[in-house]
Amino acid sequence: MQHLVSVESPYGNITHKNAAMKSLRGLFYGGFFLLLISCSSEDRPSWVLGHDQMVEIMKEFYLADAIVQEYKGDLETKRKYREKLHNGILELYELEREEFFKSYQFYIDHPYLFDTITNQVVEELNAQVPVEKERMSKEAVERLKTKQDSVAKAKLKAGASEVEE
Repeated sequence: MQHLVSVESPYGNITHKNAAMKSLRGLFYGGFFLLLISCSSEDRPSWVLGHDQMVEIMKEFYLADAIVQEYKGDLETKRKYREKLHNGILELYELEREEFFKSYQFYIDHPYLFDTITNQVVEELNAQVPVEKERMSKEAVERLKTKQDSVAKAKLKAGASEVEE
């Protein structure tokens, strides 16, 4: 026959077996919580590029990729053009290709951190679209006005030269 020790607690009577199970469960949940905290913290080695810098570089890369998609040419030409644009972006940030991709791999290996970066990139690019559309619309209107002015001036010149003849 098994003897169980009964302990009074504010939560009622707990047998020795129940107390052990509750302790194990508490250790499990505590360990799980610590694991979550360590995975979600931004503790990263000093050689890894910071969150904000990764966001800015990745935004530039996505915009460069969009330009390459619109570029006319075969796949090899597009690949070379994309590489040239990416290298130019890295030069602007004074980074070596290996330095960036080591940091990129770090973030890939830490999905929570990578998700926060990619979510911010998408959010910022989406916010930029209406502003860009408005700017492009204003430029298009200005080009149209300039073209109309040029046409009107050309007609005036043509009309003036006909009158002189």
